[in-house]
Amino acid sequence: MAATLGTVNSFRYRGYVYDEETGLYYLRNRYYNPEWKRFINADVHVSTGKSILQCNVYAYCYNNSIKYADPNGNVAIVDDVVLMETVLLAGLGVVALLNIPAIKGMVVKSSQAMLDAVKAVASFKLKPLQARKEPSRRGDPNTDADLLDESGELKQRRHYGSDGTAEYDIDYKHQDDGTHVFLHVHTWTNGKRSKESIPYSEYFTPY
Repeated sequence: MAATLGTVNSFRYRGYVYDEETGLYYLRNRYYNPEWKRFINADVHVSTGKSILQCNVYAYCYNNSIKYADPNGNVAIVDDVVLMETVLLAGLGVVALLNIPAIKGMVVKSSQAMLDAVKAVASFKLKPLQARKEPSRRGDPNTDADLLDESGELKQRRHYGSDGTAEYDIDYKHQDDGTHVFLHVHTWTNGKRSKESIPYSEYFTPY
């Protein structure tokens, strides 16, 4: 396929654009090398403030390309397509098992349990990736919650502190009157988000 249809259609792995000449994938902002399994140029963000892993400016999908995708070369997100493929494969596995004589005998003994499993797979509905609404003011301690825009791109990331309360927001983009600098940070104090924004580079300066 890569040598036939692939030469006509440049959209390959994860929907990324494949460059036949260089062997690299173009992710809108950076190039990904599938042999090295990392980007060939650095991320524009020195750190996302999420964990030590996000300080690696060349890492692709937090080194977990099974769970994540990176549609724009800047921010890795959970891949809905991968989750759906997993569910479908699980469903196909159940169907294949039902065609094995020994398994059929087991179904006779526990048919209801098997039917329930098949129904569960068939009725599975994938929840929208990170609901398109503002993240909660409380979450799991030392975790992040992302807010995506209608196109699925990262709009805001909220970080929860050790007590599970919102600690700060990183705003990637929103309606602007010309007074904001992106990226910027809004801190949280006593359950209230500050109106004043702090440039990302200043807030995460290590000194």
